[in-house]
Amino acid sequence: MSAAESPLSKWIEAGGSAEEVSRELSSAENNEQLVSELRQWPTSRSRVKKAVRQAVGASQRKHLWLTVTGTSQSAKSSRYEETLRDSFGDSTREDLTCPRPFVPSAGCQWWLLSEAGQAAGCRVLTAIERNHPDITFCPELQLLVAVLLHVLDDEAECYEVLSAVIQADNTGPRGFLDQSEAAVATSQFSLGELARKKAKSSYRWLQAGWRTGSEGAAGTIRRASDEEMRQAMADWIRWVWKWLPLVTVIRIVDCYLIEGKKVLYRVALAMMKLTYRSTGRQAPGSSSLDEVKENSKSLNYSVLLQCAFKIRNLSSRLIAQCRQAGQTVLAAPTSAMSPRYSAAGSPTGDGPAVTGGNIQSAVVKDGNLWSTIFGWFPVRYQIRKPRRIFCTEIDGYSLSTLYDRCGSEEPLVLLVRTSTQEVFGAFLSASLANRLHGTKGFSYFGSGETFLFSLVPHVACHRWVGLGDDVETGGADYFIAGDAKSMAVGGGGDGFGIFLDASLDNGSSSQCKTFNNPSLVTSTDGSFRVVAVEMYTLDDE
Repeated sequence: MSAAESPLSKWIEAGGSAEEVSRELSSAENNEQLVSELRQWPTSRSRVKKAVRQAVGASQRKHLWLTVTGTSQSAKSSRYEETLRDSFGDSTREDLTCPRPFVPSAGCQWWLLSEAGQAAGCRVLTAIERNHPDITFCPELQLLVAVLLHVLDDEAECYEVLSAVIQADNTGPRGFLDQSEAAVATSQFSLGELARKKAKSSYRWLQAGWRTGSEGAAGTIRRASDEEMRQAMADWIRWVWKWLPLVTVIRIVDCYLIEGKKVLYRVALAMMKLTYRSTGRQAPGSSSLDEVKENSKSLNYSVLLQCAFKIRNLSSRLIAQCRQAGQTVLAAPTSAMSPRYSAAGSPTGDGPAVTGGNIQSAVVKDGNLWSTIFGWFPVRYQIRKPRRIFCTEIDGYSLSTLYDRCGSEEPLVLLVRTSTQEVFGAFLSASLANRLHGTKGFSYFGSGETFLFSLVPHVACHRWVGLGDDVETGGADYFIAGDAKSMAVGGGGDGFGIFLDASLDNGSSSQCKTFNNPSLVTSTDGSFRVVAVEMYTLDDE
């Protein structure tokens, strides 16, 4: 099959597997009903949904994905290219890695993408991270972008499709992506509750085949407890994205881009049901979860989707009820599913000690203020332990030493106490080592997760103005900067949000466009004398 005839994009690694996938995708004939209904999108949404469930021709797929996400066929995203140029000086960097919030727990899955395709995926995800800093945890994004690049030749189009999915209504059961650790944990819990209601026999069969010991190892088969089942089924997203053949995943994405996450719930339940049927509904003689995994590798996508969409009364209301049940369980201090998170994604008593009891700080000595600071962090960092890596009382008053102590650590928390007893600081989303990579001596870096805060005399958090609605952010993306002479957080106005000199003796704080903050000190000119400066990083426990 020639490249022109292939239904796969230019990003695919040539080889036998790619040829096999191309042949299988090409075997689907064009759906004439779909052609007609797409011309009337979005008023024809329900009819398009029905047609896509039946079949999508290989030559129709790209047009389908672009149409249902509102992306122009000829889109060349200047926003995408500008983001990369502003961040790195060019839009073709080959050495980027997948941003940490989007890395799946089992590692990135690229399927058949070549090295160039994987680099394109990392560029797309980096641009997403820069323009959507409110997404604190979303490993499904990496998996989704990898599938999109199997069909879309233009990475800017891929970015626009992904942006449309992100900006869709992601609240409730009709959403597309969970974008925080708390939301992901709720989804992880929900499938088990759905299975107990909509796949009872399959659930009992799965429960009866619990294997003691680690995955892939021999062990005793016994009945799993309810808590063990919750733990096992928490990994259901991996079932869909990693256990099924690529062709099947592509067909699922056809439906997902129209119907949202509800499709993934249906598919996971169908995987259980079909495996149970394949065993002749007999009691498992080996690990039932292993059988689901093995059976899924050869599942025909037509059979899988037919089973998934035949599950009756799997309503959005029912999914919402199961998610609510998950939030209730996760909020309990004894929950093994997510012991450190409440339903709102805030640290519980089993999280890090943010009361100040074991944090020896020369700046923030009130334990309640430490709790306040942690409450402002992005959700994925709220369960981490603070570790002091620089303190002027120990390391001396030197910006050069501060840089050395911080190294490549990220994120960072800057704390400052002044001679007039003001206490304030900043959350720094990126390593200070980035100051060495700019094209100018004093170049800005970081992302919109960076923010300023004040603790004394007033408690306030000042976030990036770009997170607000209808806010003009031109000139308001000056997050962090530093050179041998000074360091600053926030800019774009009459001065810097926080400015420290090379000796760490003097500084200033002014209103800046990036955070639209008032001066964090009480002096009329915004200047201050430093009593203490500390820098903390946040470690995984």
